[in-house]
Amino acid sequence: MKKFLPIIIFITLFAGFLTFQILFDSFNSVATPVSTDNKMQSHYEQKIKGLTLSDINKKNYTLDKLSAPVLIVNFWASWCQPCLRELPSMVALQKKFNSSQLLIFGINSDEEEQLKNINKTIKRFDINFPIIADKESRILDLFLVNKIPVTIVFNRGKVVQVSDGPMDFESIEFQEKLAGWIKN
Repeated sequence: MKKFLPIIIFITLFAGFLTFQILFDSFNSVATPVSTDNKMQSHYEQKIKGLTLSDINKKNYTLDKLSAPVLIVNFWASWCQPCLRELPSMVALQKKFNSSQLLIFGINSDEEEQLKNINKTIKRFDINFPIIADKESRILDLFLVNKIPVTIVFNRGKVVQVSDGPMDFESIEFQEKLAGWIKN
């Protein structure tokens, strides 16, 4: 029996450790994301109220006063390859819907030669939506964005989707959601 005592102790401790890990992980995966998501969505909804942005052509937009039911805010930079990969699908999306249905705003966070890089990117991708230059990252900070690309989709002022990472705005799934948001 003495021979097996260390093995029995090890197995008991290991089983206890695994039980603790399983309980702890299941607790976190159920409770934390929901409350964090709700807090972030509420934060975004509060920050958009009364927020006026000026695009690179000096046109002002007060985001909660826009007539389109769907507003997409996309945070990007010209050096960010995943950001650039999603631009063609955003351009196609804005072409598909008029400004009374959908508005897209690109928030650019380039720091060096910002306007030059924005204009190059506009020409390269034939961008057809307003671009906001956020050189000092004030808007990124306001929305607590710490990596890009990030896309926040609002439907009548309420957050309906947040994407950390590149999106395919032409995907069937997104197009179906979008049609529902515009309709309601």
